[in-house]
Amino acid sequence: MSSGPLAVVVFLVSIGLYLVFAGEVSGTEAAAGVPAAGLVTVYAGLRHRGASRPMRLRGPWLRLVLSPMASVASDAVRVGVHLLRAVFVPGSHATGTVSRQPFRSGGEEPADAGRRALVTLASSLAPNGFVLDVAPSVLLPDEHALLMHRLAPGRPDPDREWPA
Repeated sequence: MSSGPLAVVVFLVSIGLYLVFAGEVSGTEAAAGVPAAGLVTVYAGLRHRGASRPMRLRGPWLRLVLSPMASVASDAVRVGVHLLRAVFVPGSHATGTVSRQPFRSGGEEPADAGRRALVTLASSLAPNGFVLDVAPSVLLPDEHALLMHRLAPGRPDPDREWPA
């Protein structure tokens, strides 16, 4: 992508994120967001121009984006039923479970650290899952797994590289 369209995309995404995180769309927030987005755009342009090699993203991006979004509806229903049962069925309660998701954590290379971060984010987006610990683990030093908390029980993902 050339510098012009890249600058427009970076500026629009930056101002959009600024307004989302500000919590309201008003003239004051827009006036404060324009210089902030401008600085981000200038920085991105300088990084783009000075890069010795283009940034390349690796990974199953379509699955990483669509899988958590697809599981949101089914997880919300499953968690809702679990919570409703805890509220309306006498003697039941919602405690949740801690389970292990098999995961190849990789080494200490930047690509492996980035993959661990993306897997943690994707696994924690759905309402029924939250990553408690990532391999290499402090809690489980010899195990290659994500330690997951789930309110409603679920099966581990068979993919050890990119579980979601």
